This record gives sequence, structure tokens and C-alpha cells, in this order.
Amino acid sequence: MRQRVMIAMALVCDPDLLIADEPTTALDVTVQSQILDLLAELQQTFRTSIVLITHDLGVIAGIAHDVLVMYAGRSVEHGPVEDVLITPQHPYTAGLLASAPRLGGDVDRPLRPVPGNPPSLLAIPAAAPSTRARAGALLPPGRCSGERPELSGTAPHLAACHLDQTQRATLRRTEETAP
Repeated sequence: MRQRVMIAMALVCDPDLLIADEPTTALDVTVQSQILDLLAELQQTFRTSIVLITHDLGVIAGIAHDVLVMYAGRSVEHGPVEDVLITPQHPYTAGLLASAPRLGGDVDRPLRPVPGNPPSLLAIPAAAPSTRARAGALLPPGRCSGERPELSGTAPHLAACHLDQTQRATLRRTEETAP
């Protein structure tokens, strides 16, 4: 009920943009689905755009049109949801996808955390933070510590990564086959 009340309060002023920060957190799957259906219905009724902030990749896959993956307060990947979730172009995105359990997957296979440690948000490094741990041996030593890449690539799917297109293409396969 709290989520529904907050959504109603947010829509009272007929906004052009609704920012929904973790609207399905701590909800069971049935109520989560109802809230997402309600947001979709309200989006059509009020003709408003919704920015949905969530850590739930299942929610993103089911509701989003475009996705922006952020790490340490910076954009690391952006594009159509199908492109980003099927062919990630940044090691952090690939790690997030590999860490999620899969329906029909091997139940004895342990969950894989994203490698590396997040940087302190009080002192975010000037270079690509913790990217070396996420890119593994694909990058020459020191590359991530010297410069922070900007979003680039073939529009509409962009990534802020030092990996070239061939290396980016191997990210998903590497994450899926790793033990």
C-alpha cells in the first residue's frame, strides 16, 4: 500500500516525468507485478515518462525500453534493453548478468559475485574505478588506472570501456562459461 500511496502522491501534479526509485523493493513477486502493471497503466493514462531506478535485472528486462547501467555514479553502458542484456559491452554489466540466477540453470552451480570491490563514493578515482578487476586479463596493465573512458560505440548501444569491439563481444560468453 505504501508504494501505491507514494505513486498516487507523485502523480497528483500531473508530472511529465516520474522518477521511481526502487518501487518494488521488499515486495513479494505478486505485489511486485501489480506495482509494475500499475506503473505501466499510469504511464499510458497520464502520458508520462518513467525513470525506473532498480537493481533488479528481471524488472528491467520486463518493463524497460532503454537501460542505463551506472557504476560509482558514472554511466558505463546505455542502450536498448535487449541489446544491453543480451550483448553487454562493459565488464561490470556482464558481471551483473552473470551474477543473476537463471531459470533452468544448474542448481548446484554457485552464484558468481561481480569481482573486485566498489570504490569509496567519498573519493571516486579519476580513472575507471575497479574496472581492471572486472575486465580481467583483457586489458593491458595500467590502462584502467590512467584514464576514464567516455560512452562510445555504435549508437544506440554505448559503453564507457577501454575494450575494443572484439574484446567486448567476448564478455558475455566469458561470463556465461566461467566456473
